[in-house]
Formats: sequence, C-alpha cells, structure tokens
Amino acid sequence: MGDQYSKSKYLYFSDDGGVYVVGLRDEKADTGGFLPAPTAVVLNFPKTYRMRYVVGVDLNTGAKHVQPVAEAGNSLFVNATQFTYLGVSFHVLAHVAEKRHGKY
Repeated sequence: MGDQYSKSKYLYFSDDGGVYVVGLRDEKADTGGFLPAPTAVVLNFPKTYRMRYVVGVDLNTGAKHVQPVAEAGNSLFVNATQFTYLGVSFHVLAHVAEKRHGKY
C-alpha cells in the first residue's frame, strides 16, 4: 500500500533564526505556509527540534489534525480559529510552540 500523497522539501523558519529544510506532504505544506526549498545548500532541520504546529478538530467527526506551520508570524499560528486541510474544515484547539532539545 503506497503513499498517495506527494512529498517534497520546504523551508522552515526556526525560532532560533535559522532557515532549515523539512520534508512534508505537499498538502500540509500548502496549508502551513511553507515555501519550496531551493536546490542550493540549506541546512536540514535538526533532529532534536520539533516544529511549531496547530491542532485542529473536525466538529462533525471529532477527527483531529496536527498542522505544522512554517513561520511563527504566520496567521494560522498567530490568530486563526480554523483552517482547511484536504477539503475538511478544522477548528483550532491549540497552538504549540517550537521545541529545541539537547541530544537524545
């Protein structure tokens, strides 16, 4: 059973001031405001970091969706109360900040 979604490389603007490459499904990248990564050398997202994201719930089914967000200033992360992913409307339950940990 293969993955039906296309995955590409995108830019993530970290709270540490760095710009990193992350791999995401194209649909998540569109919703989260990610820009395509250039072919020039850009650092990969550190393995000890966790991206910022919002958690949404579909009020009709109760299904939850975790949506990564490219930049801290993105309206989805700052003040959105809902977003659409794959044609489903989700109401924002939580905004979760980026986390940076030491070595695991």
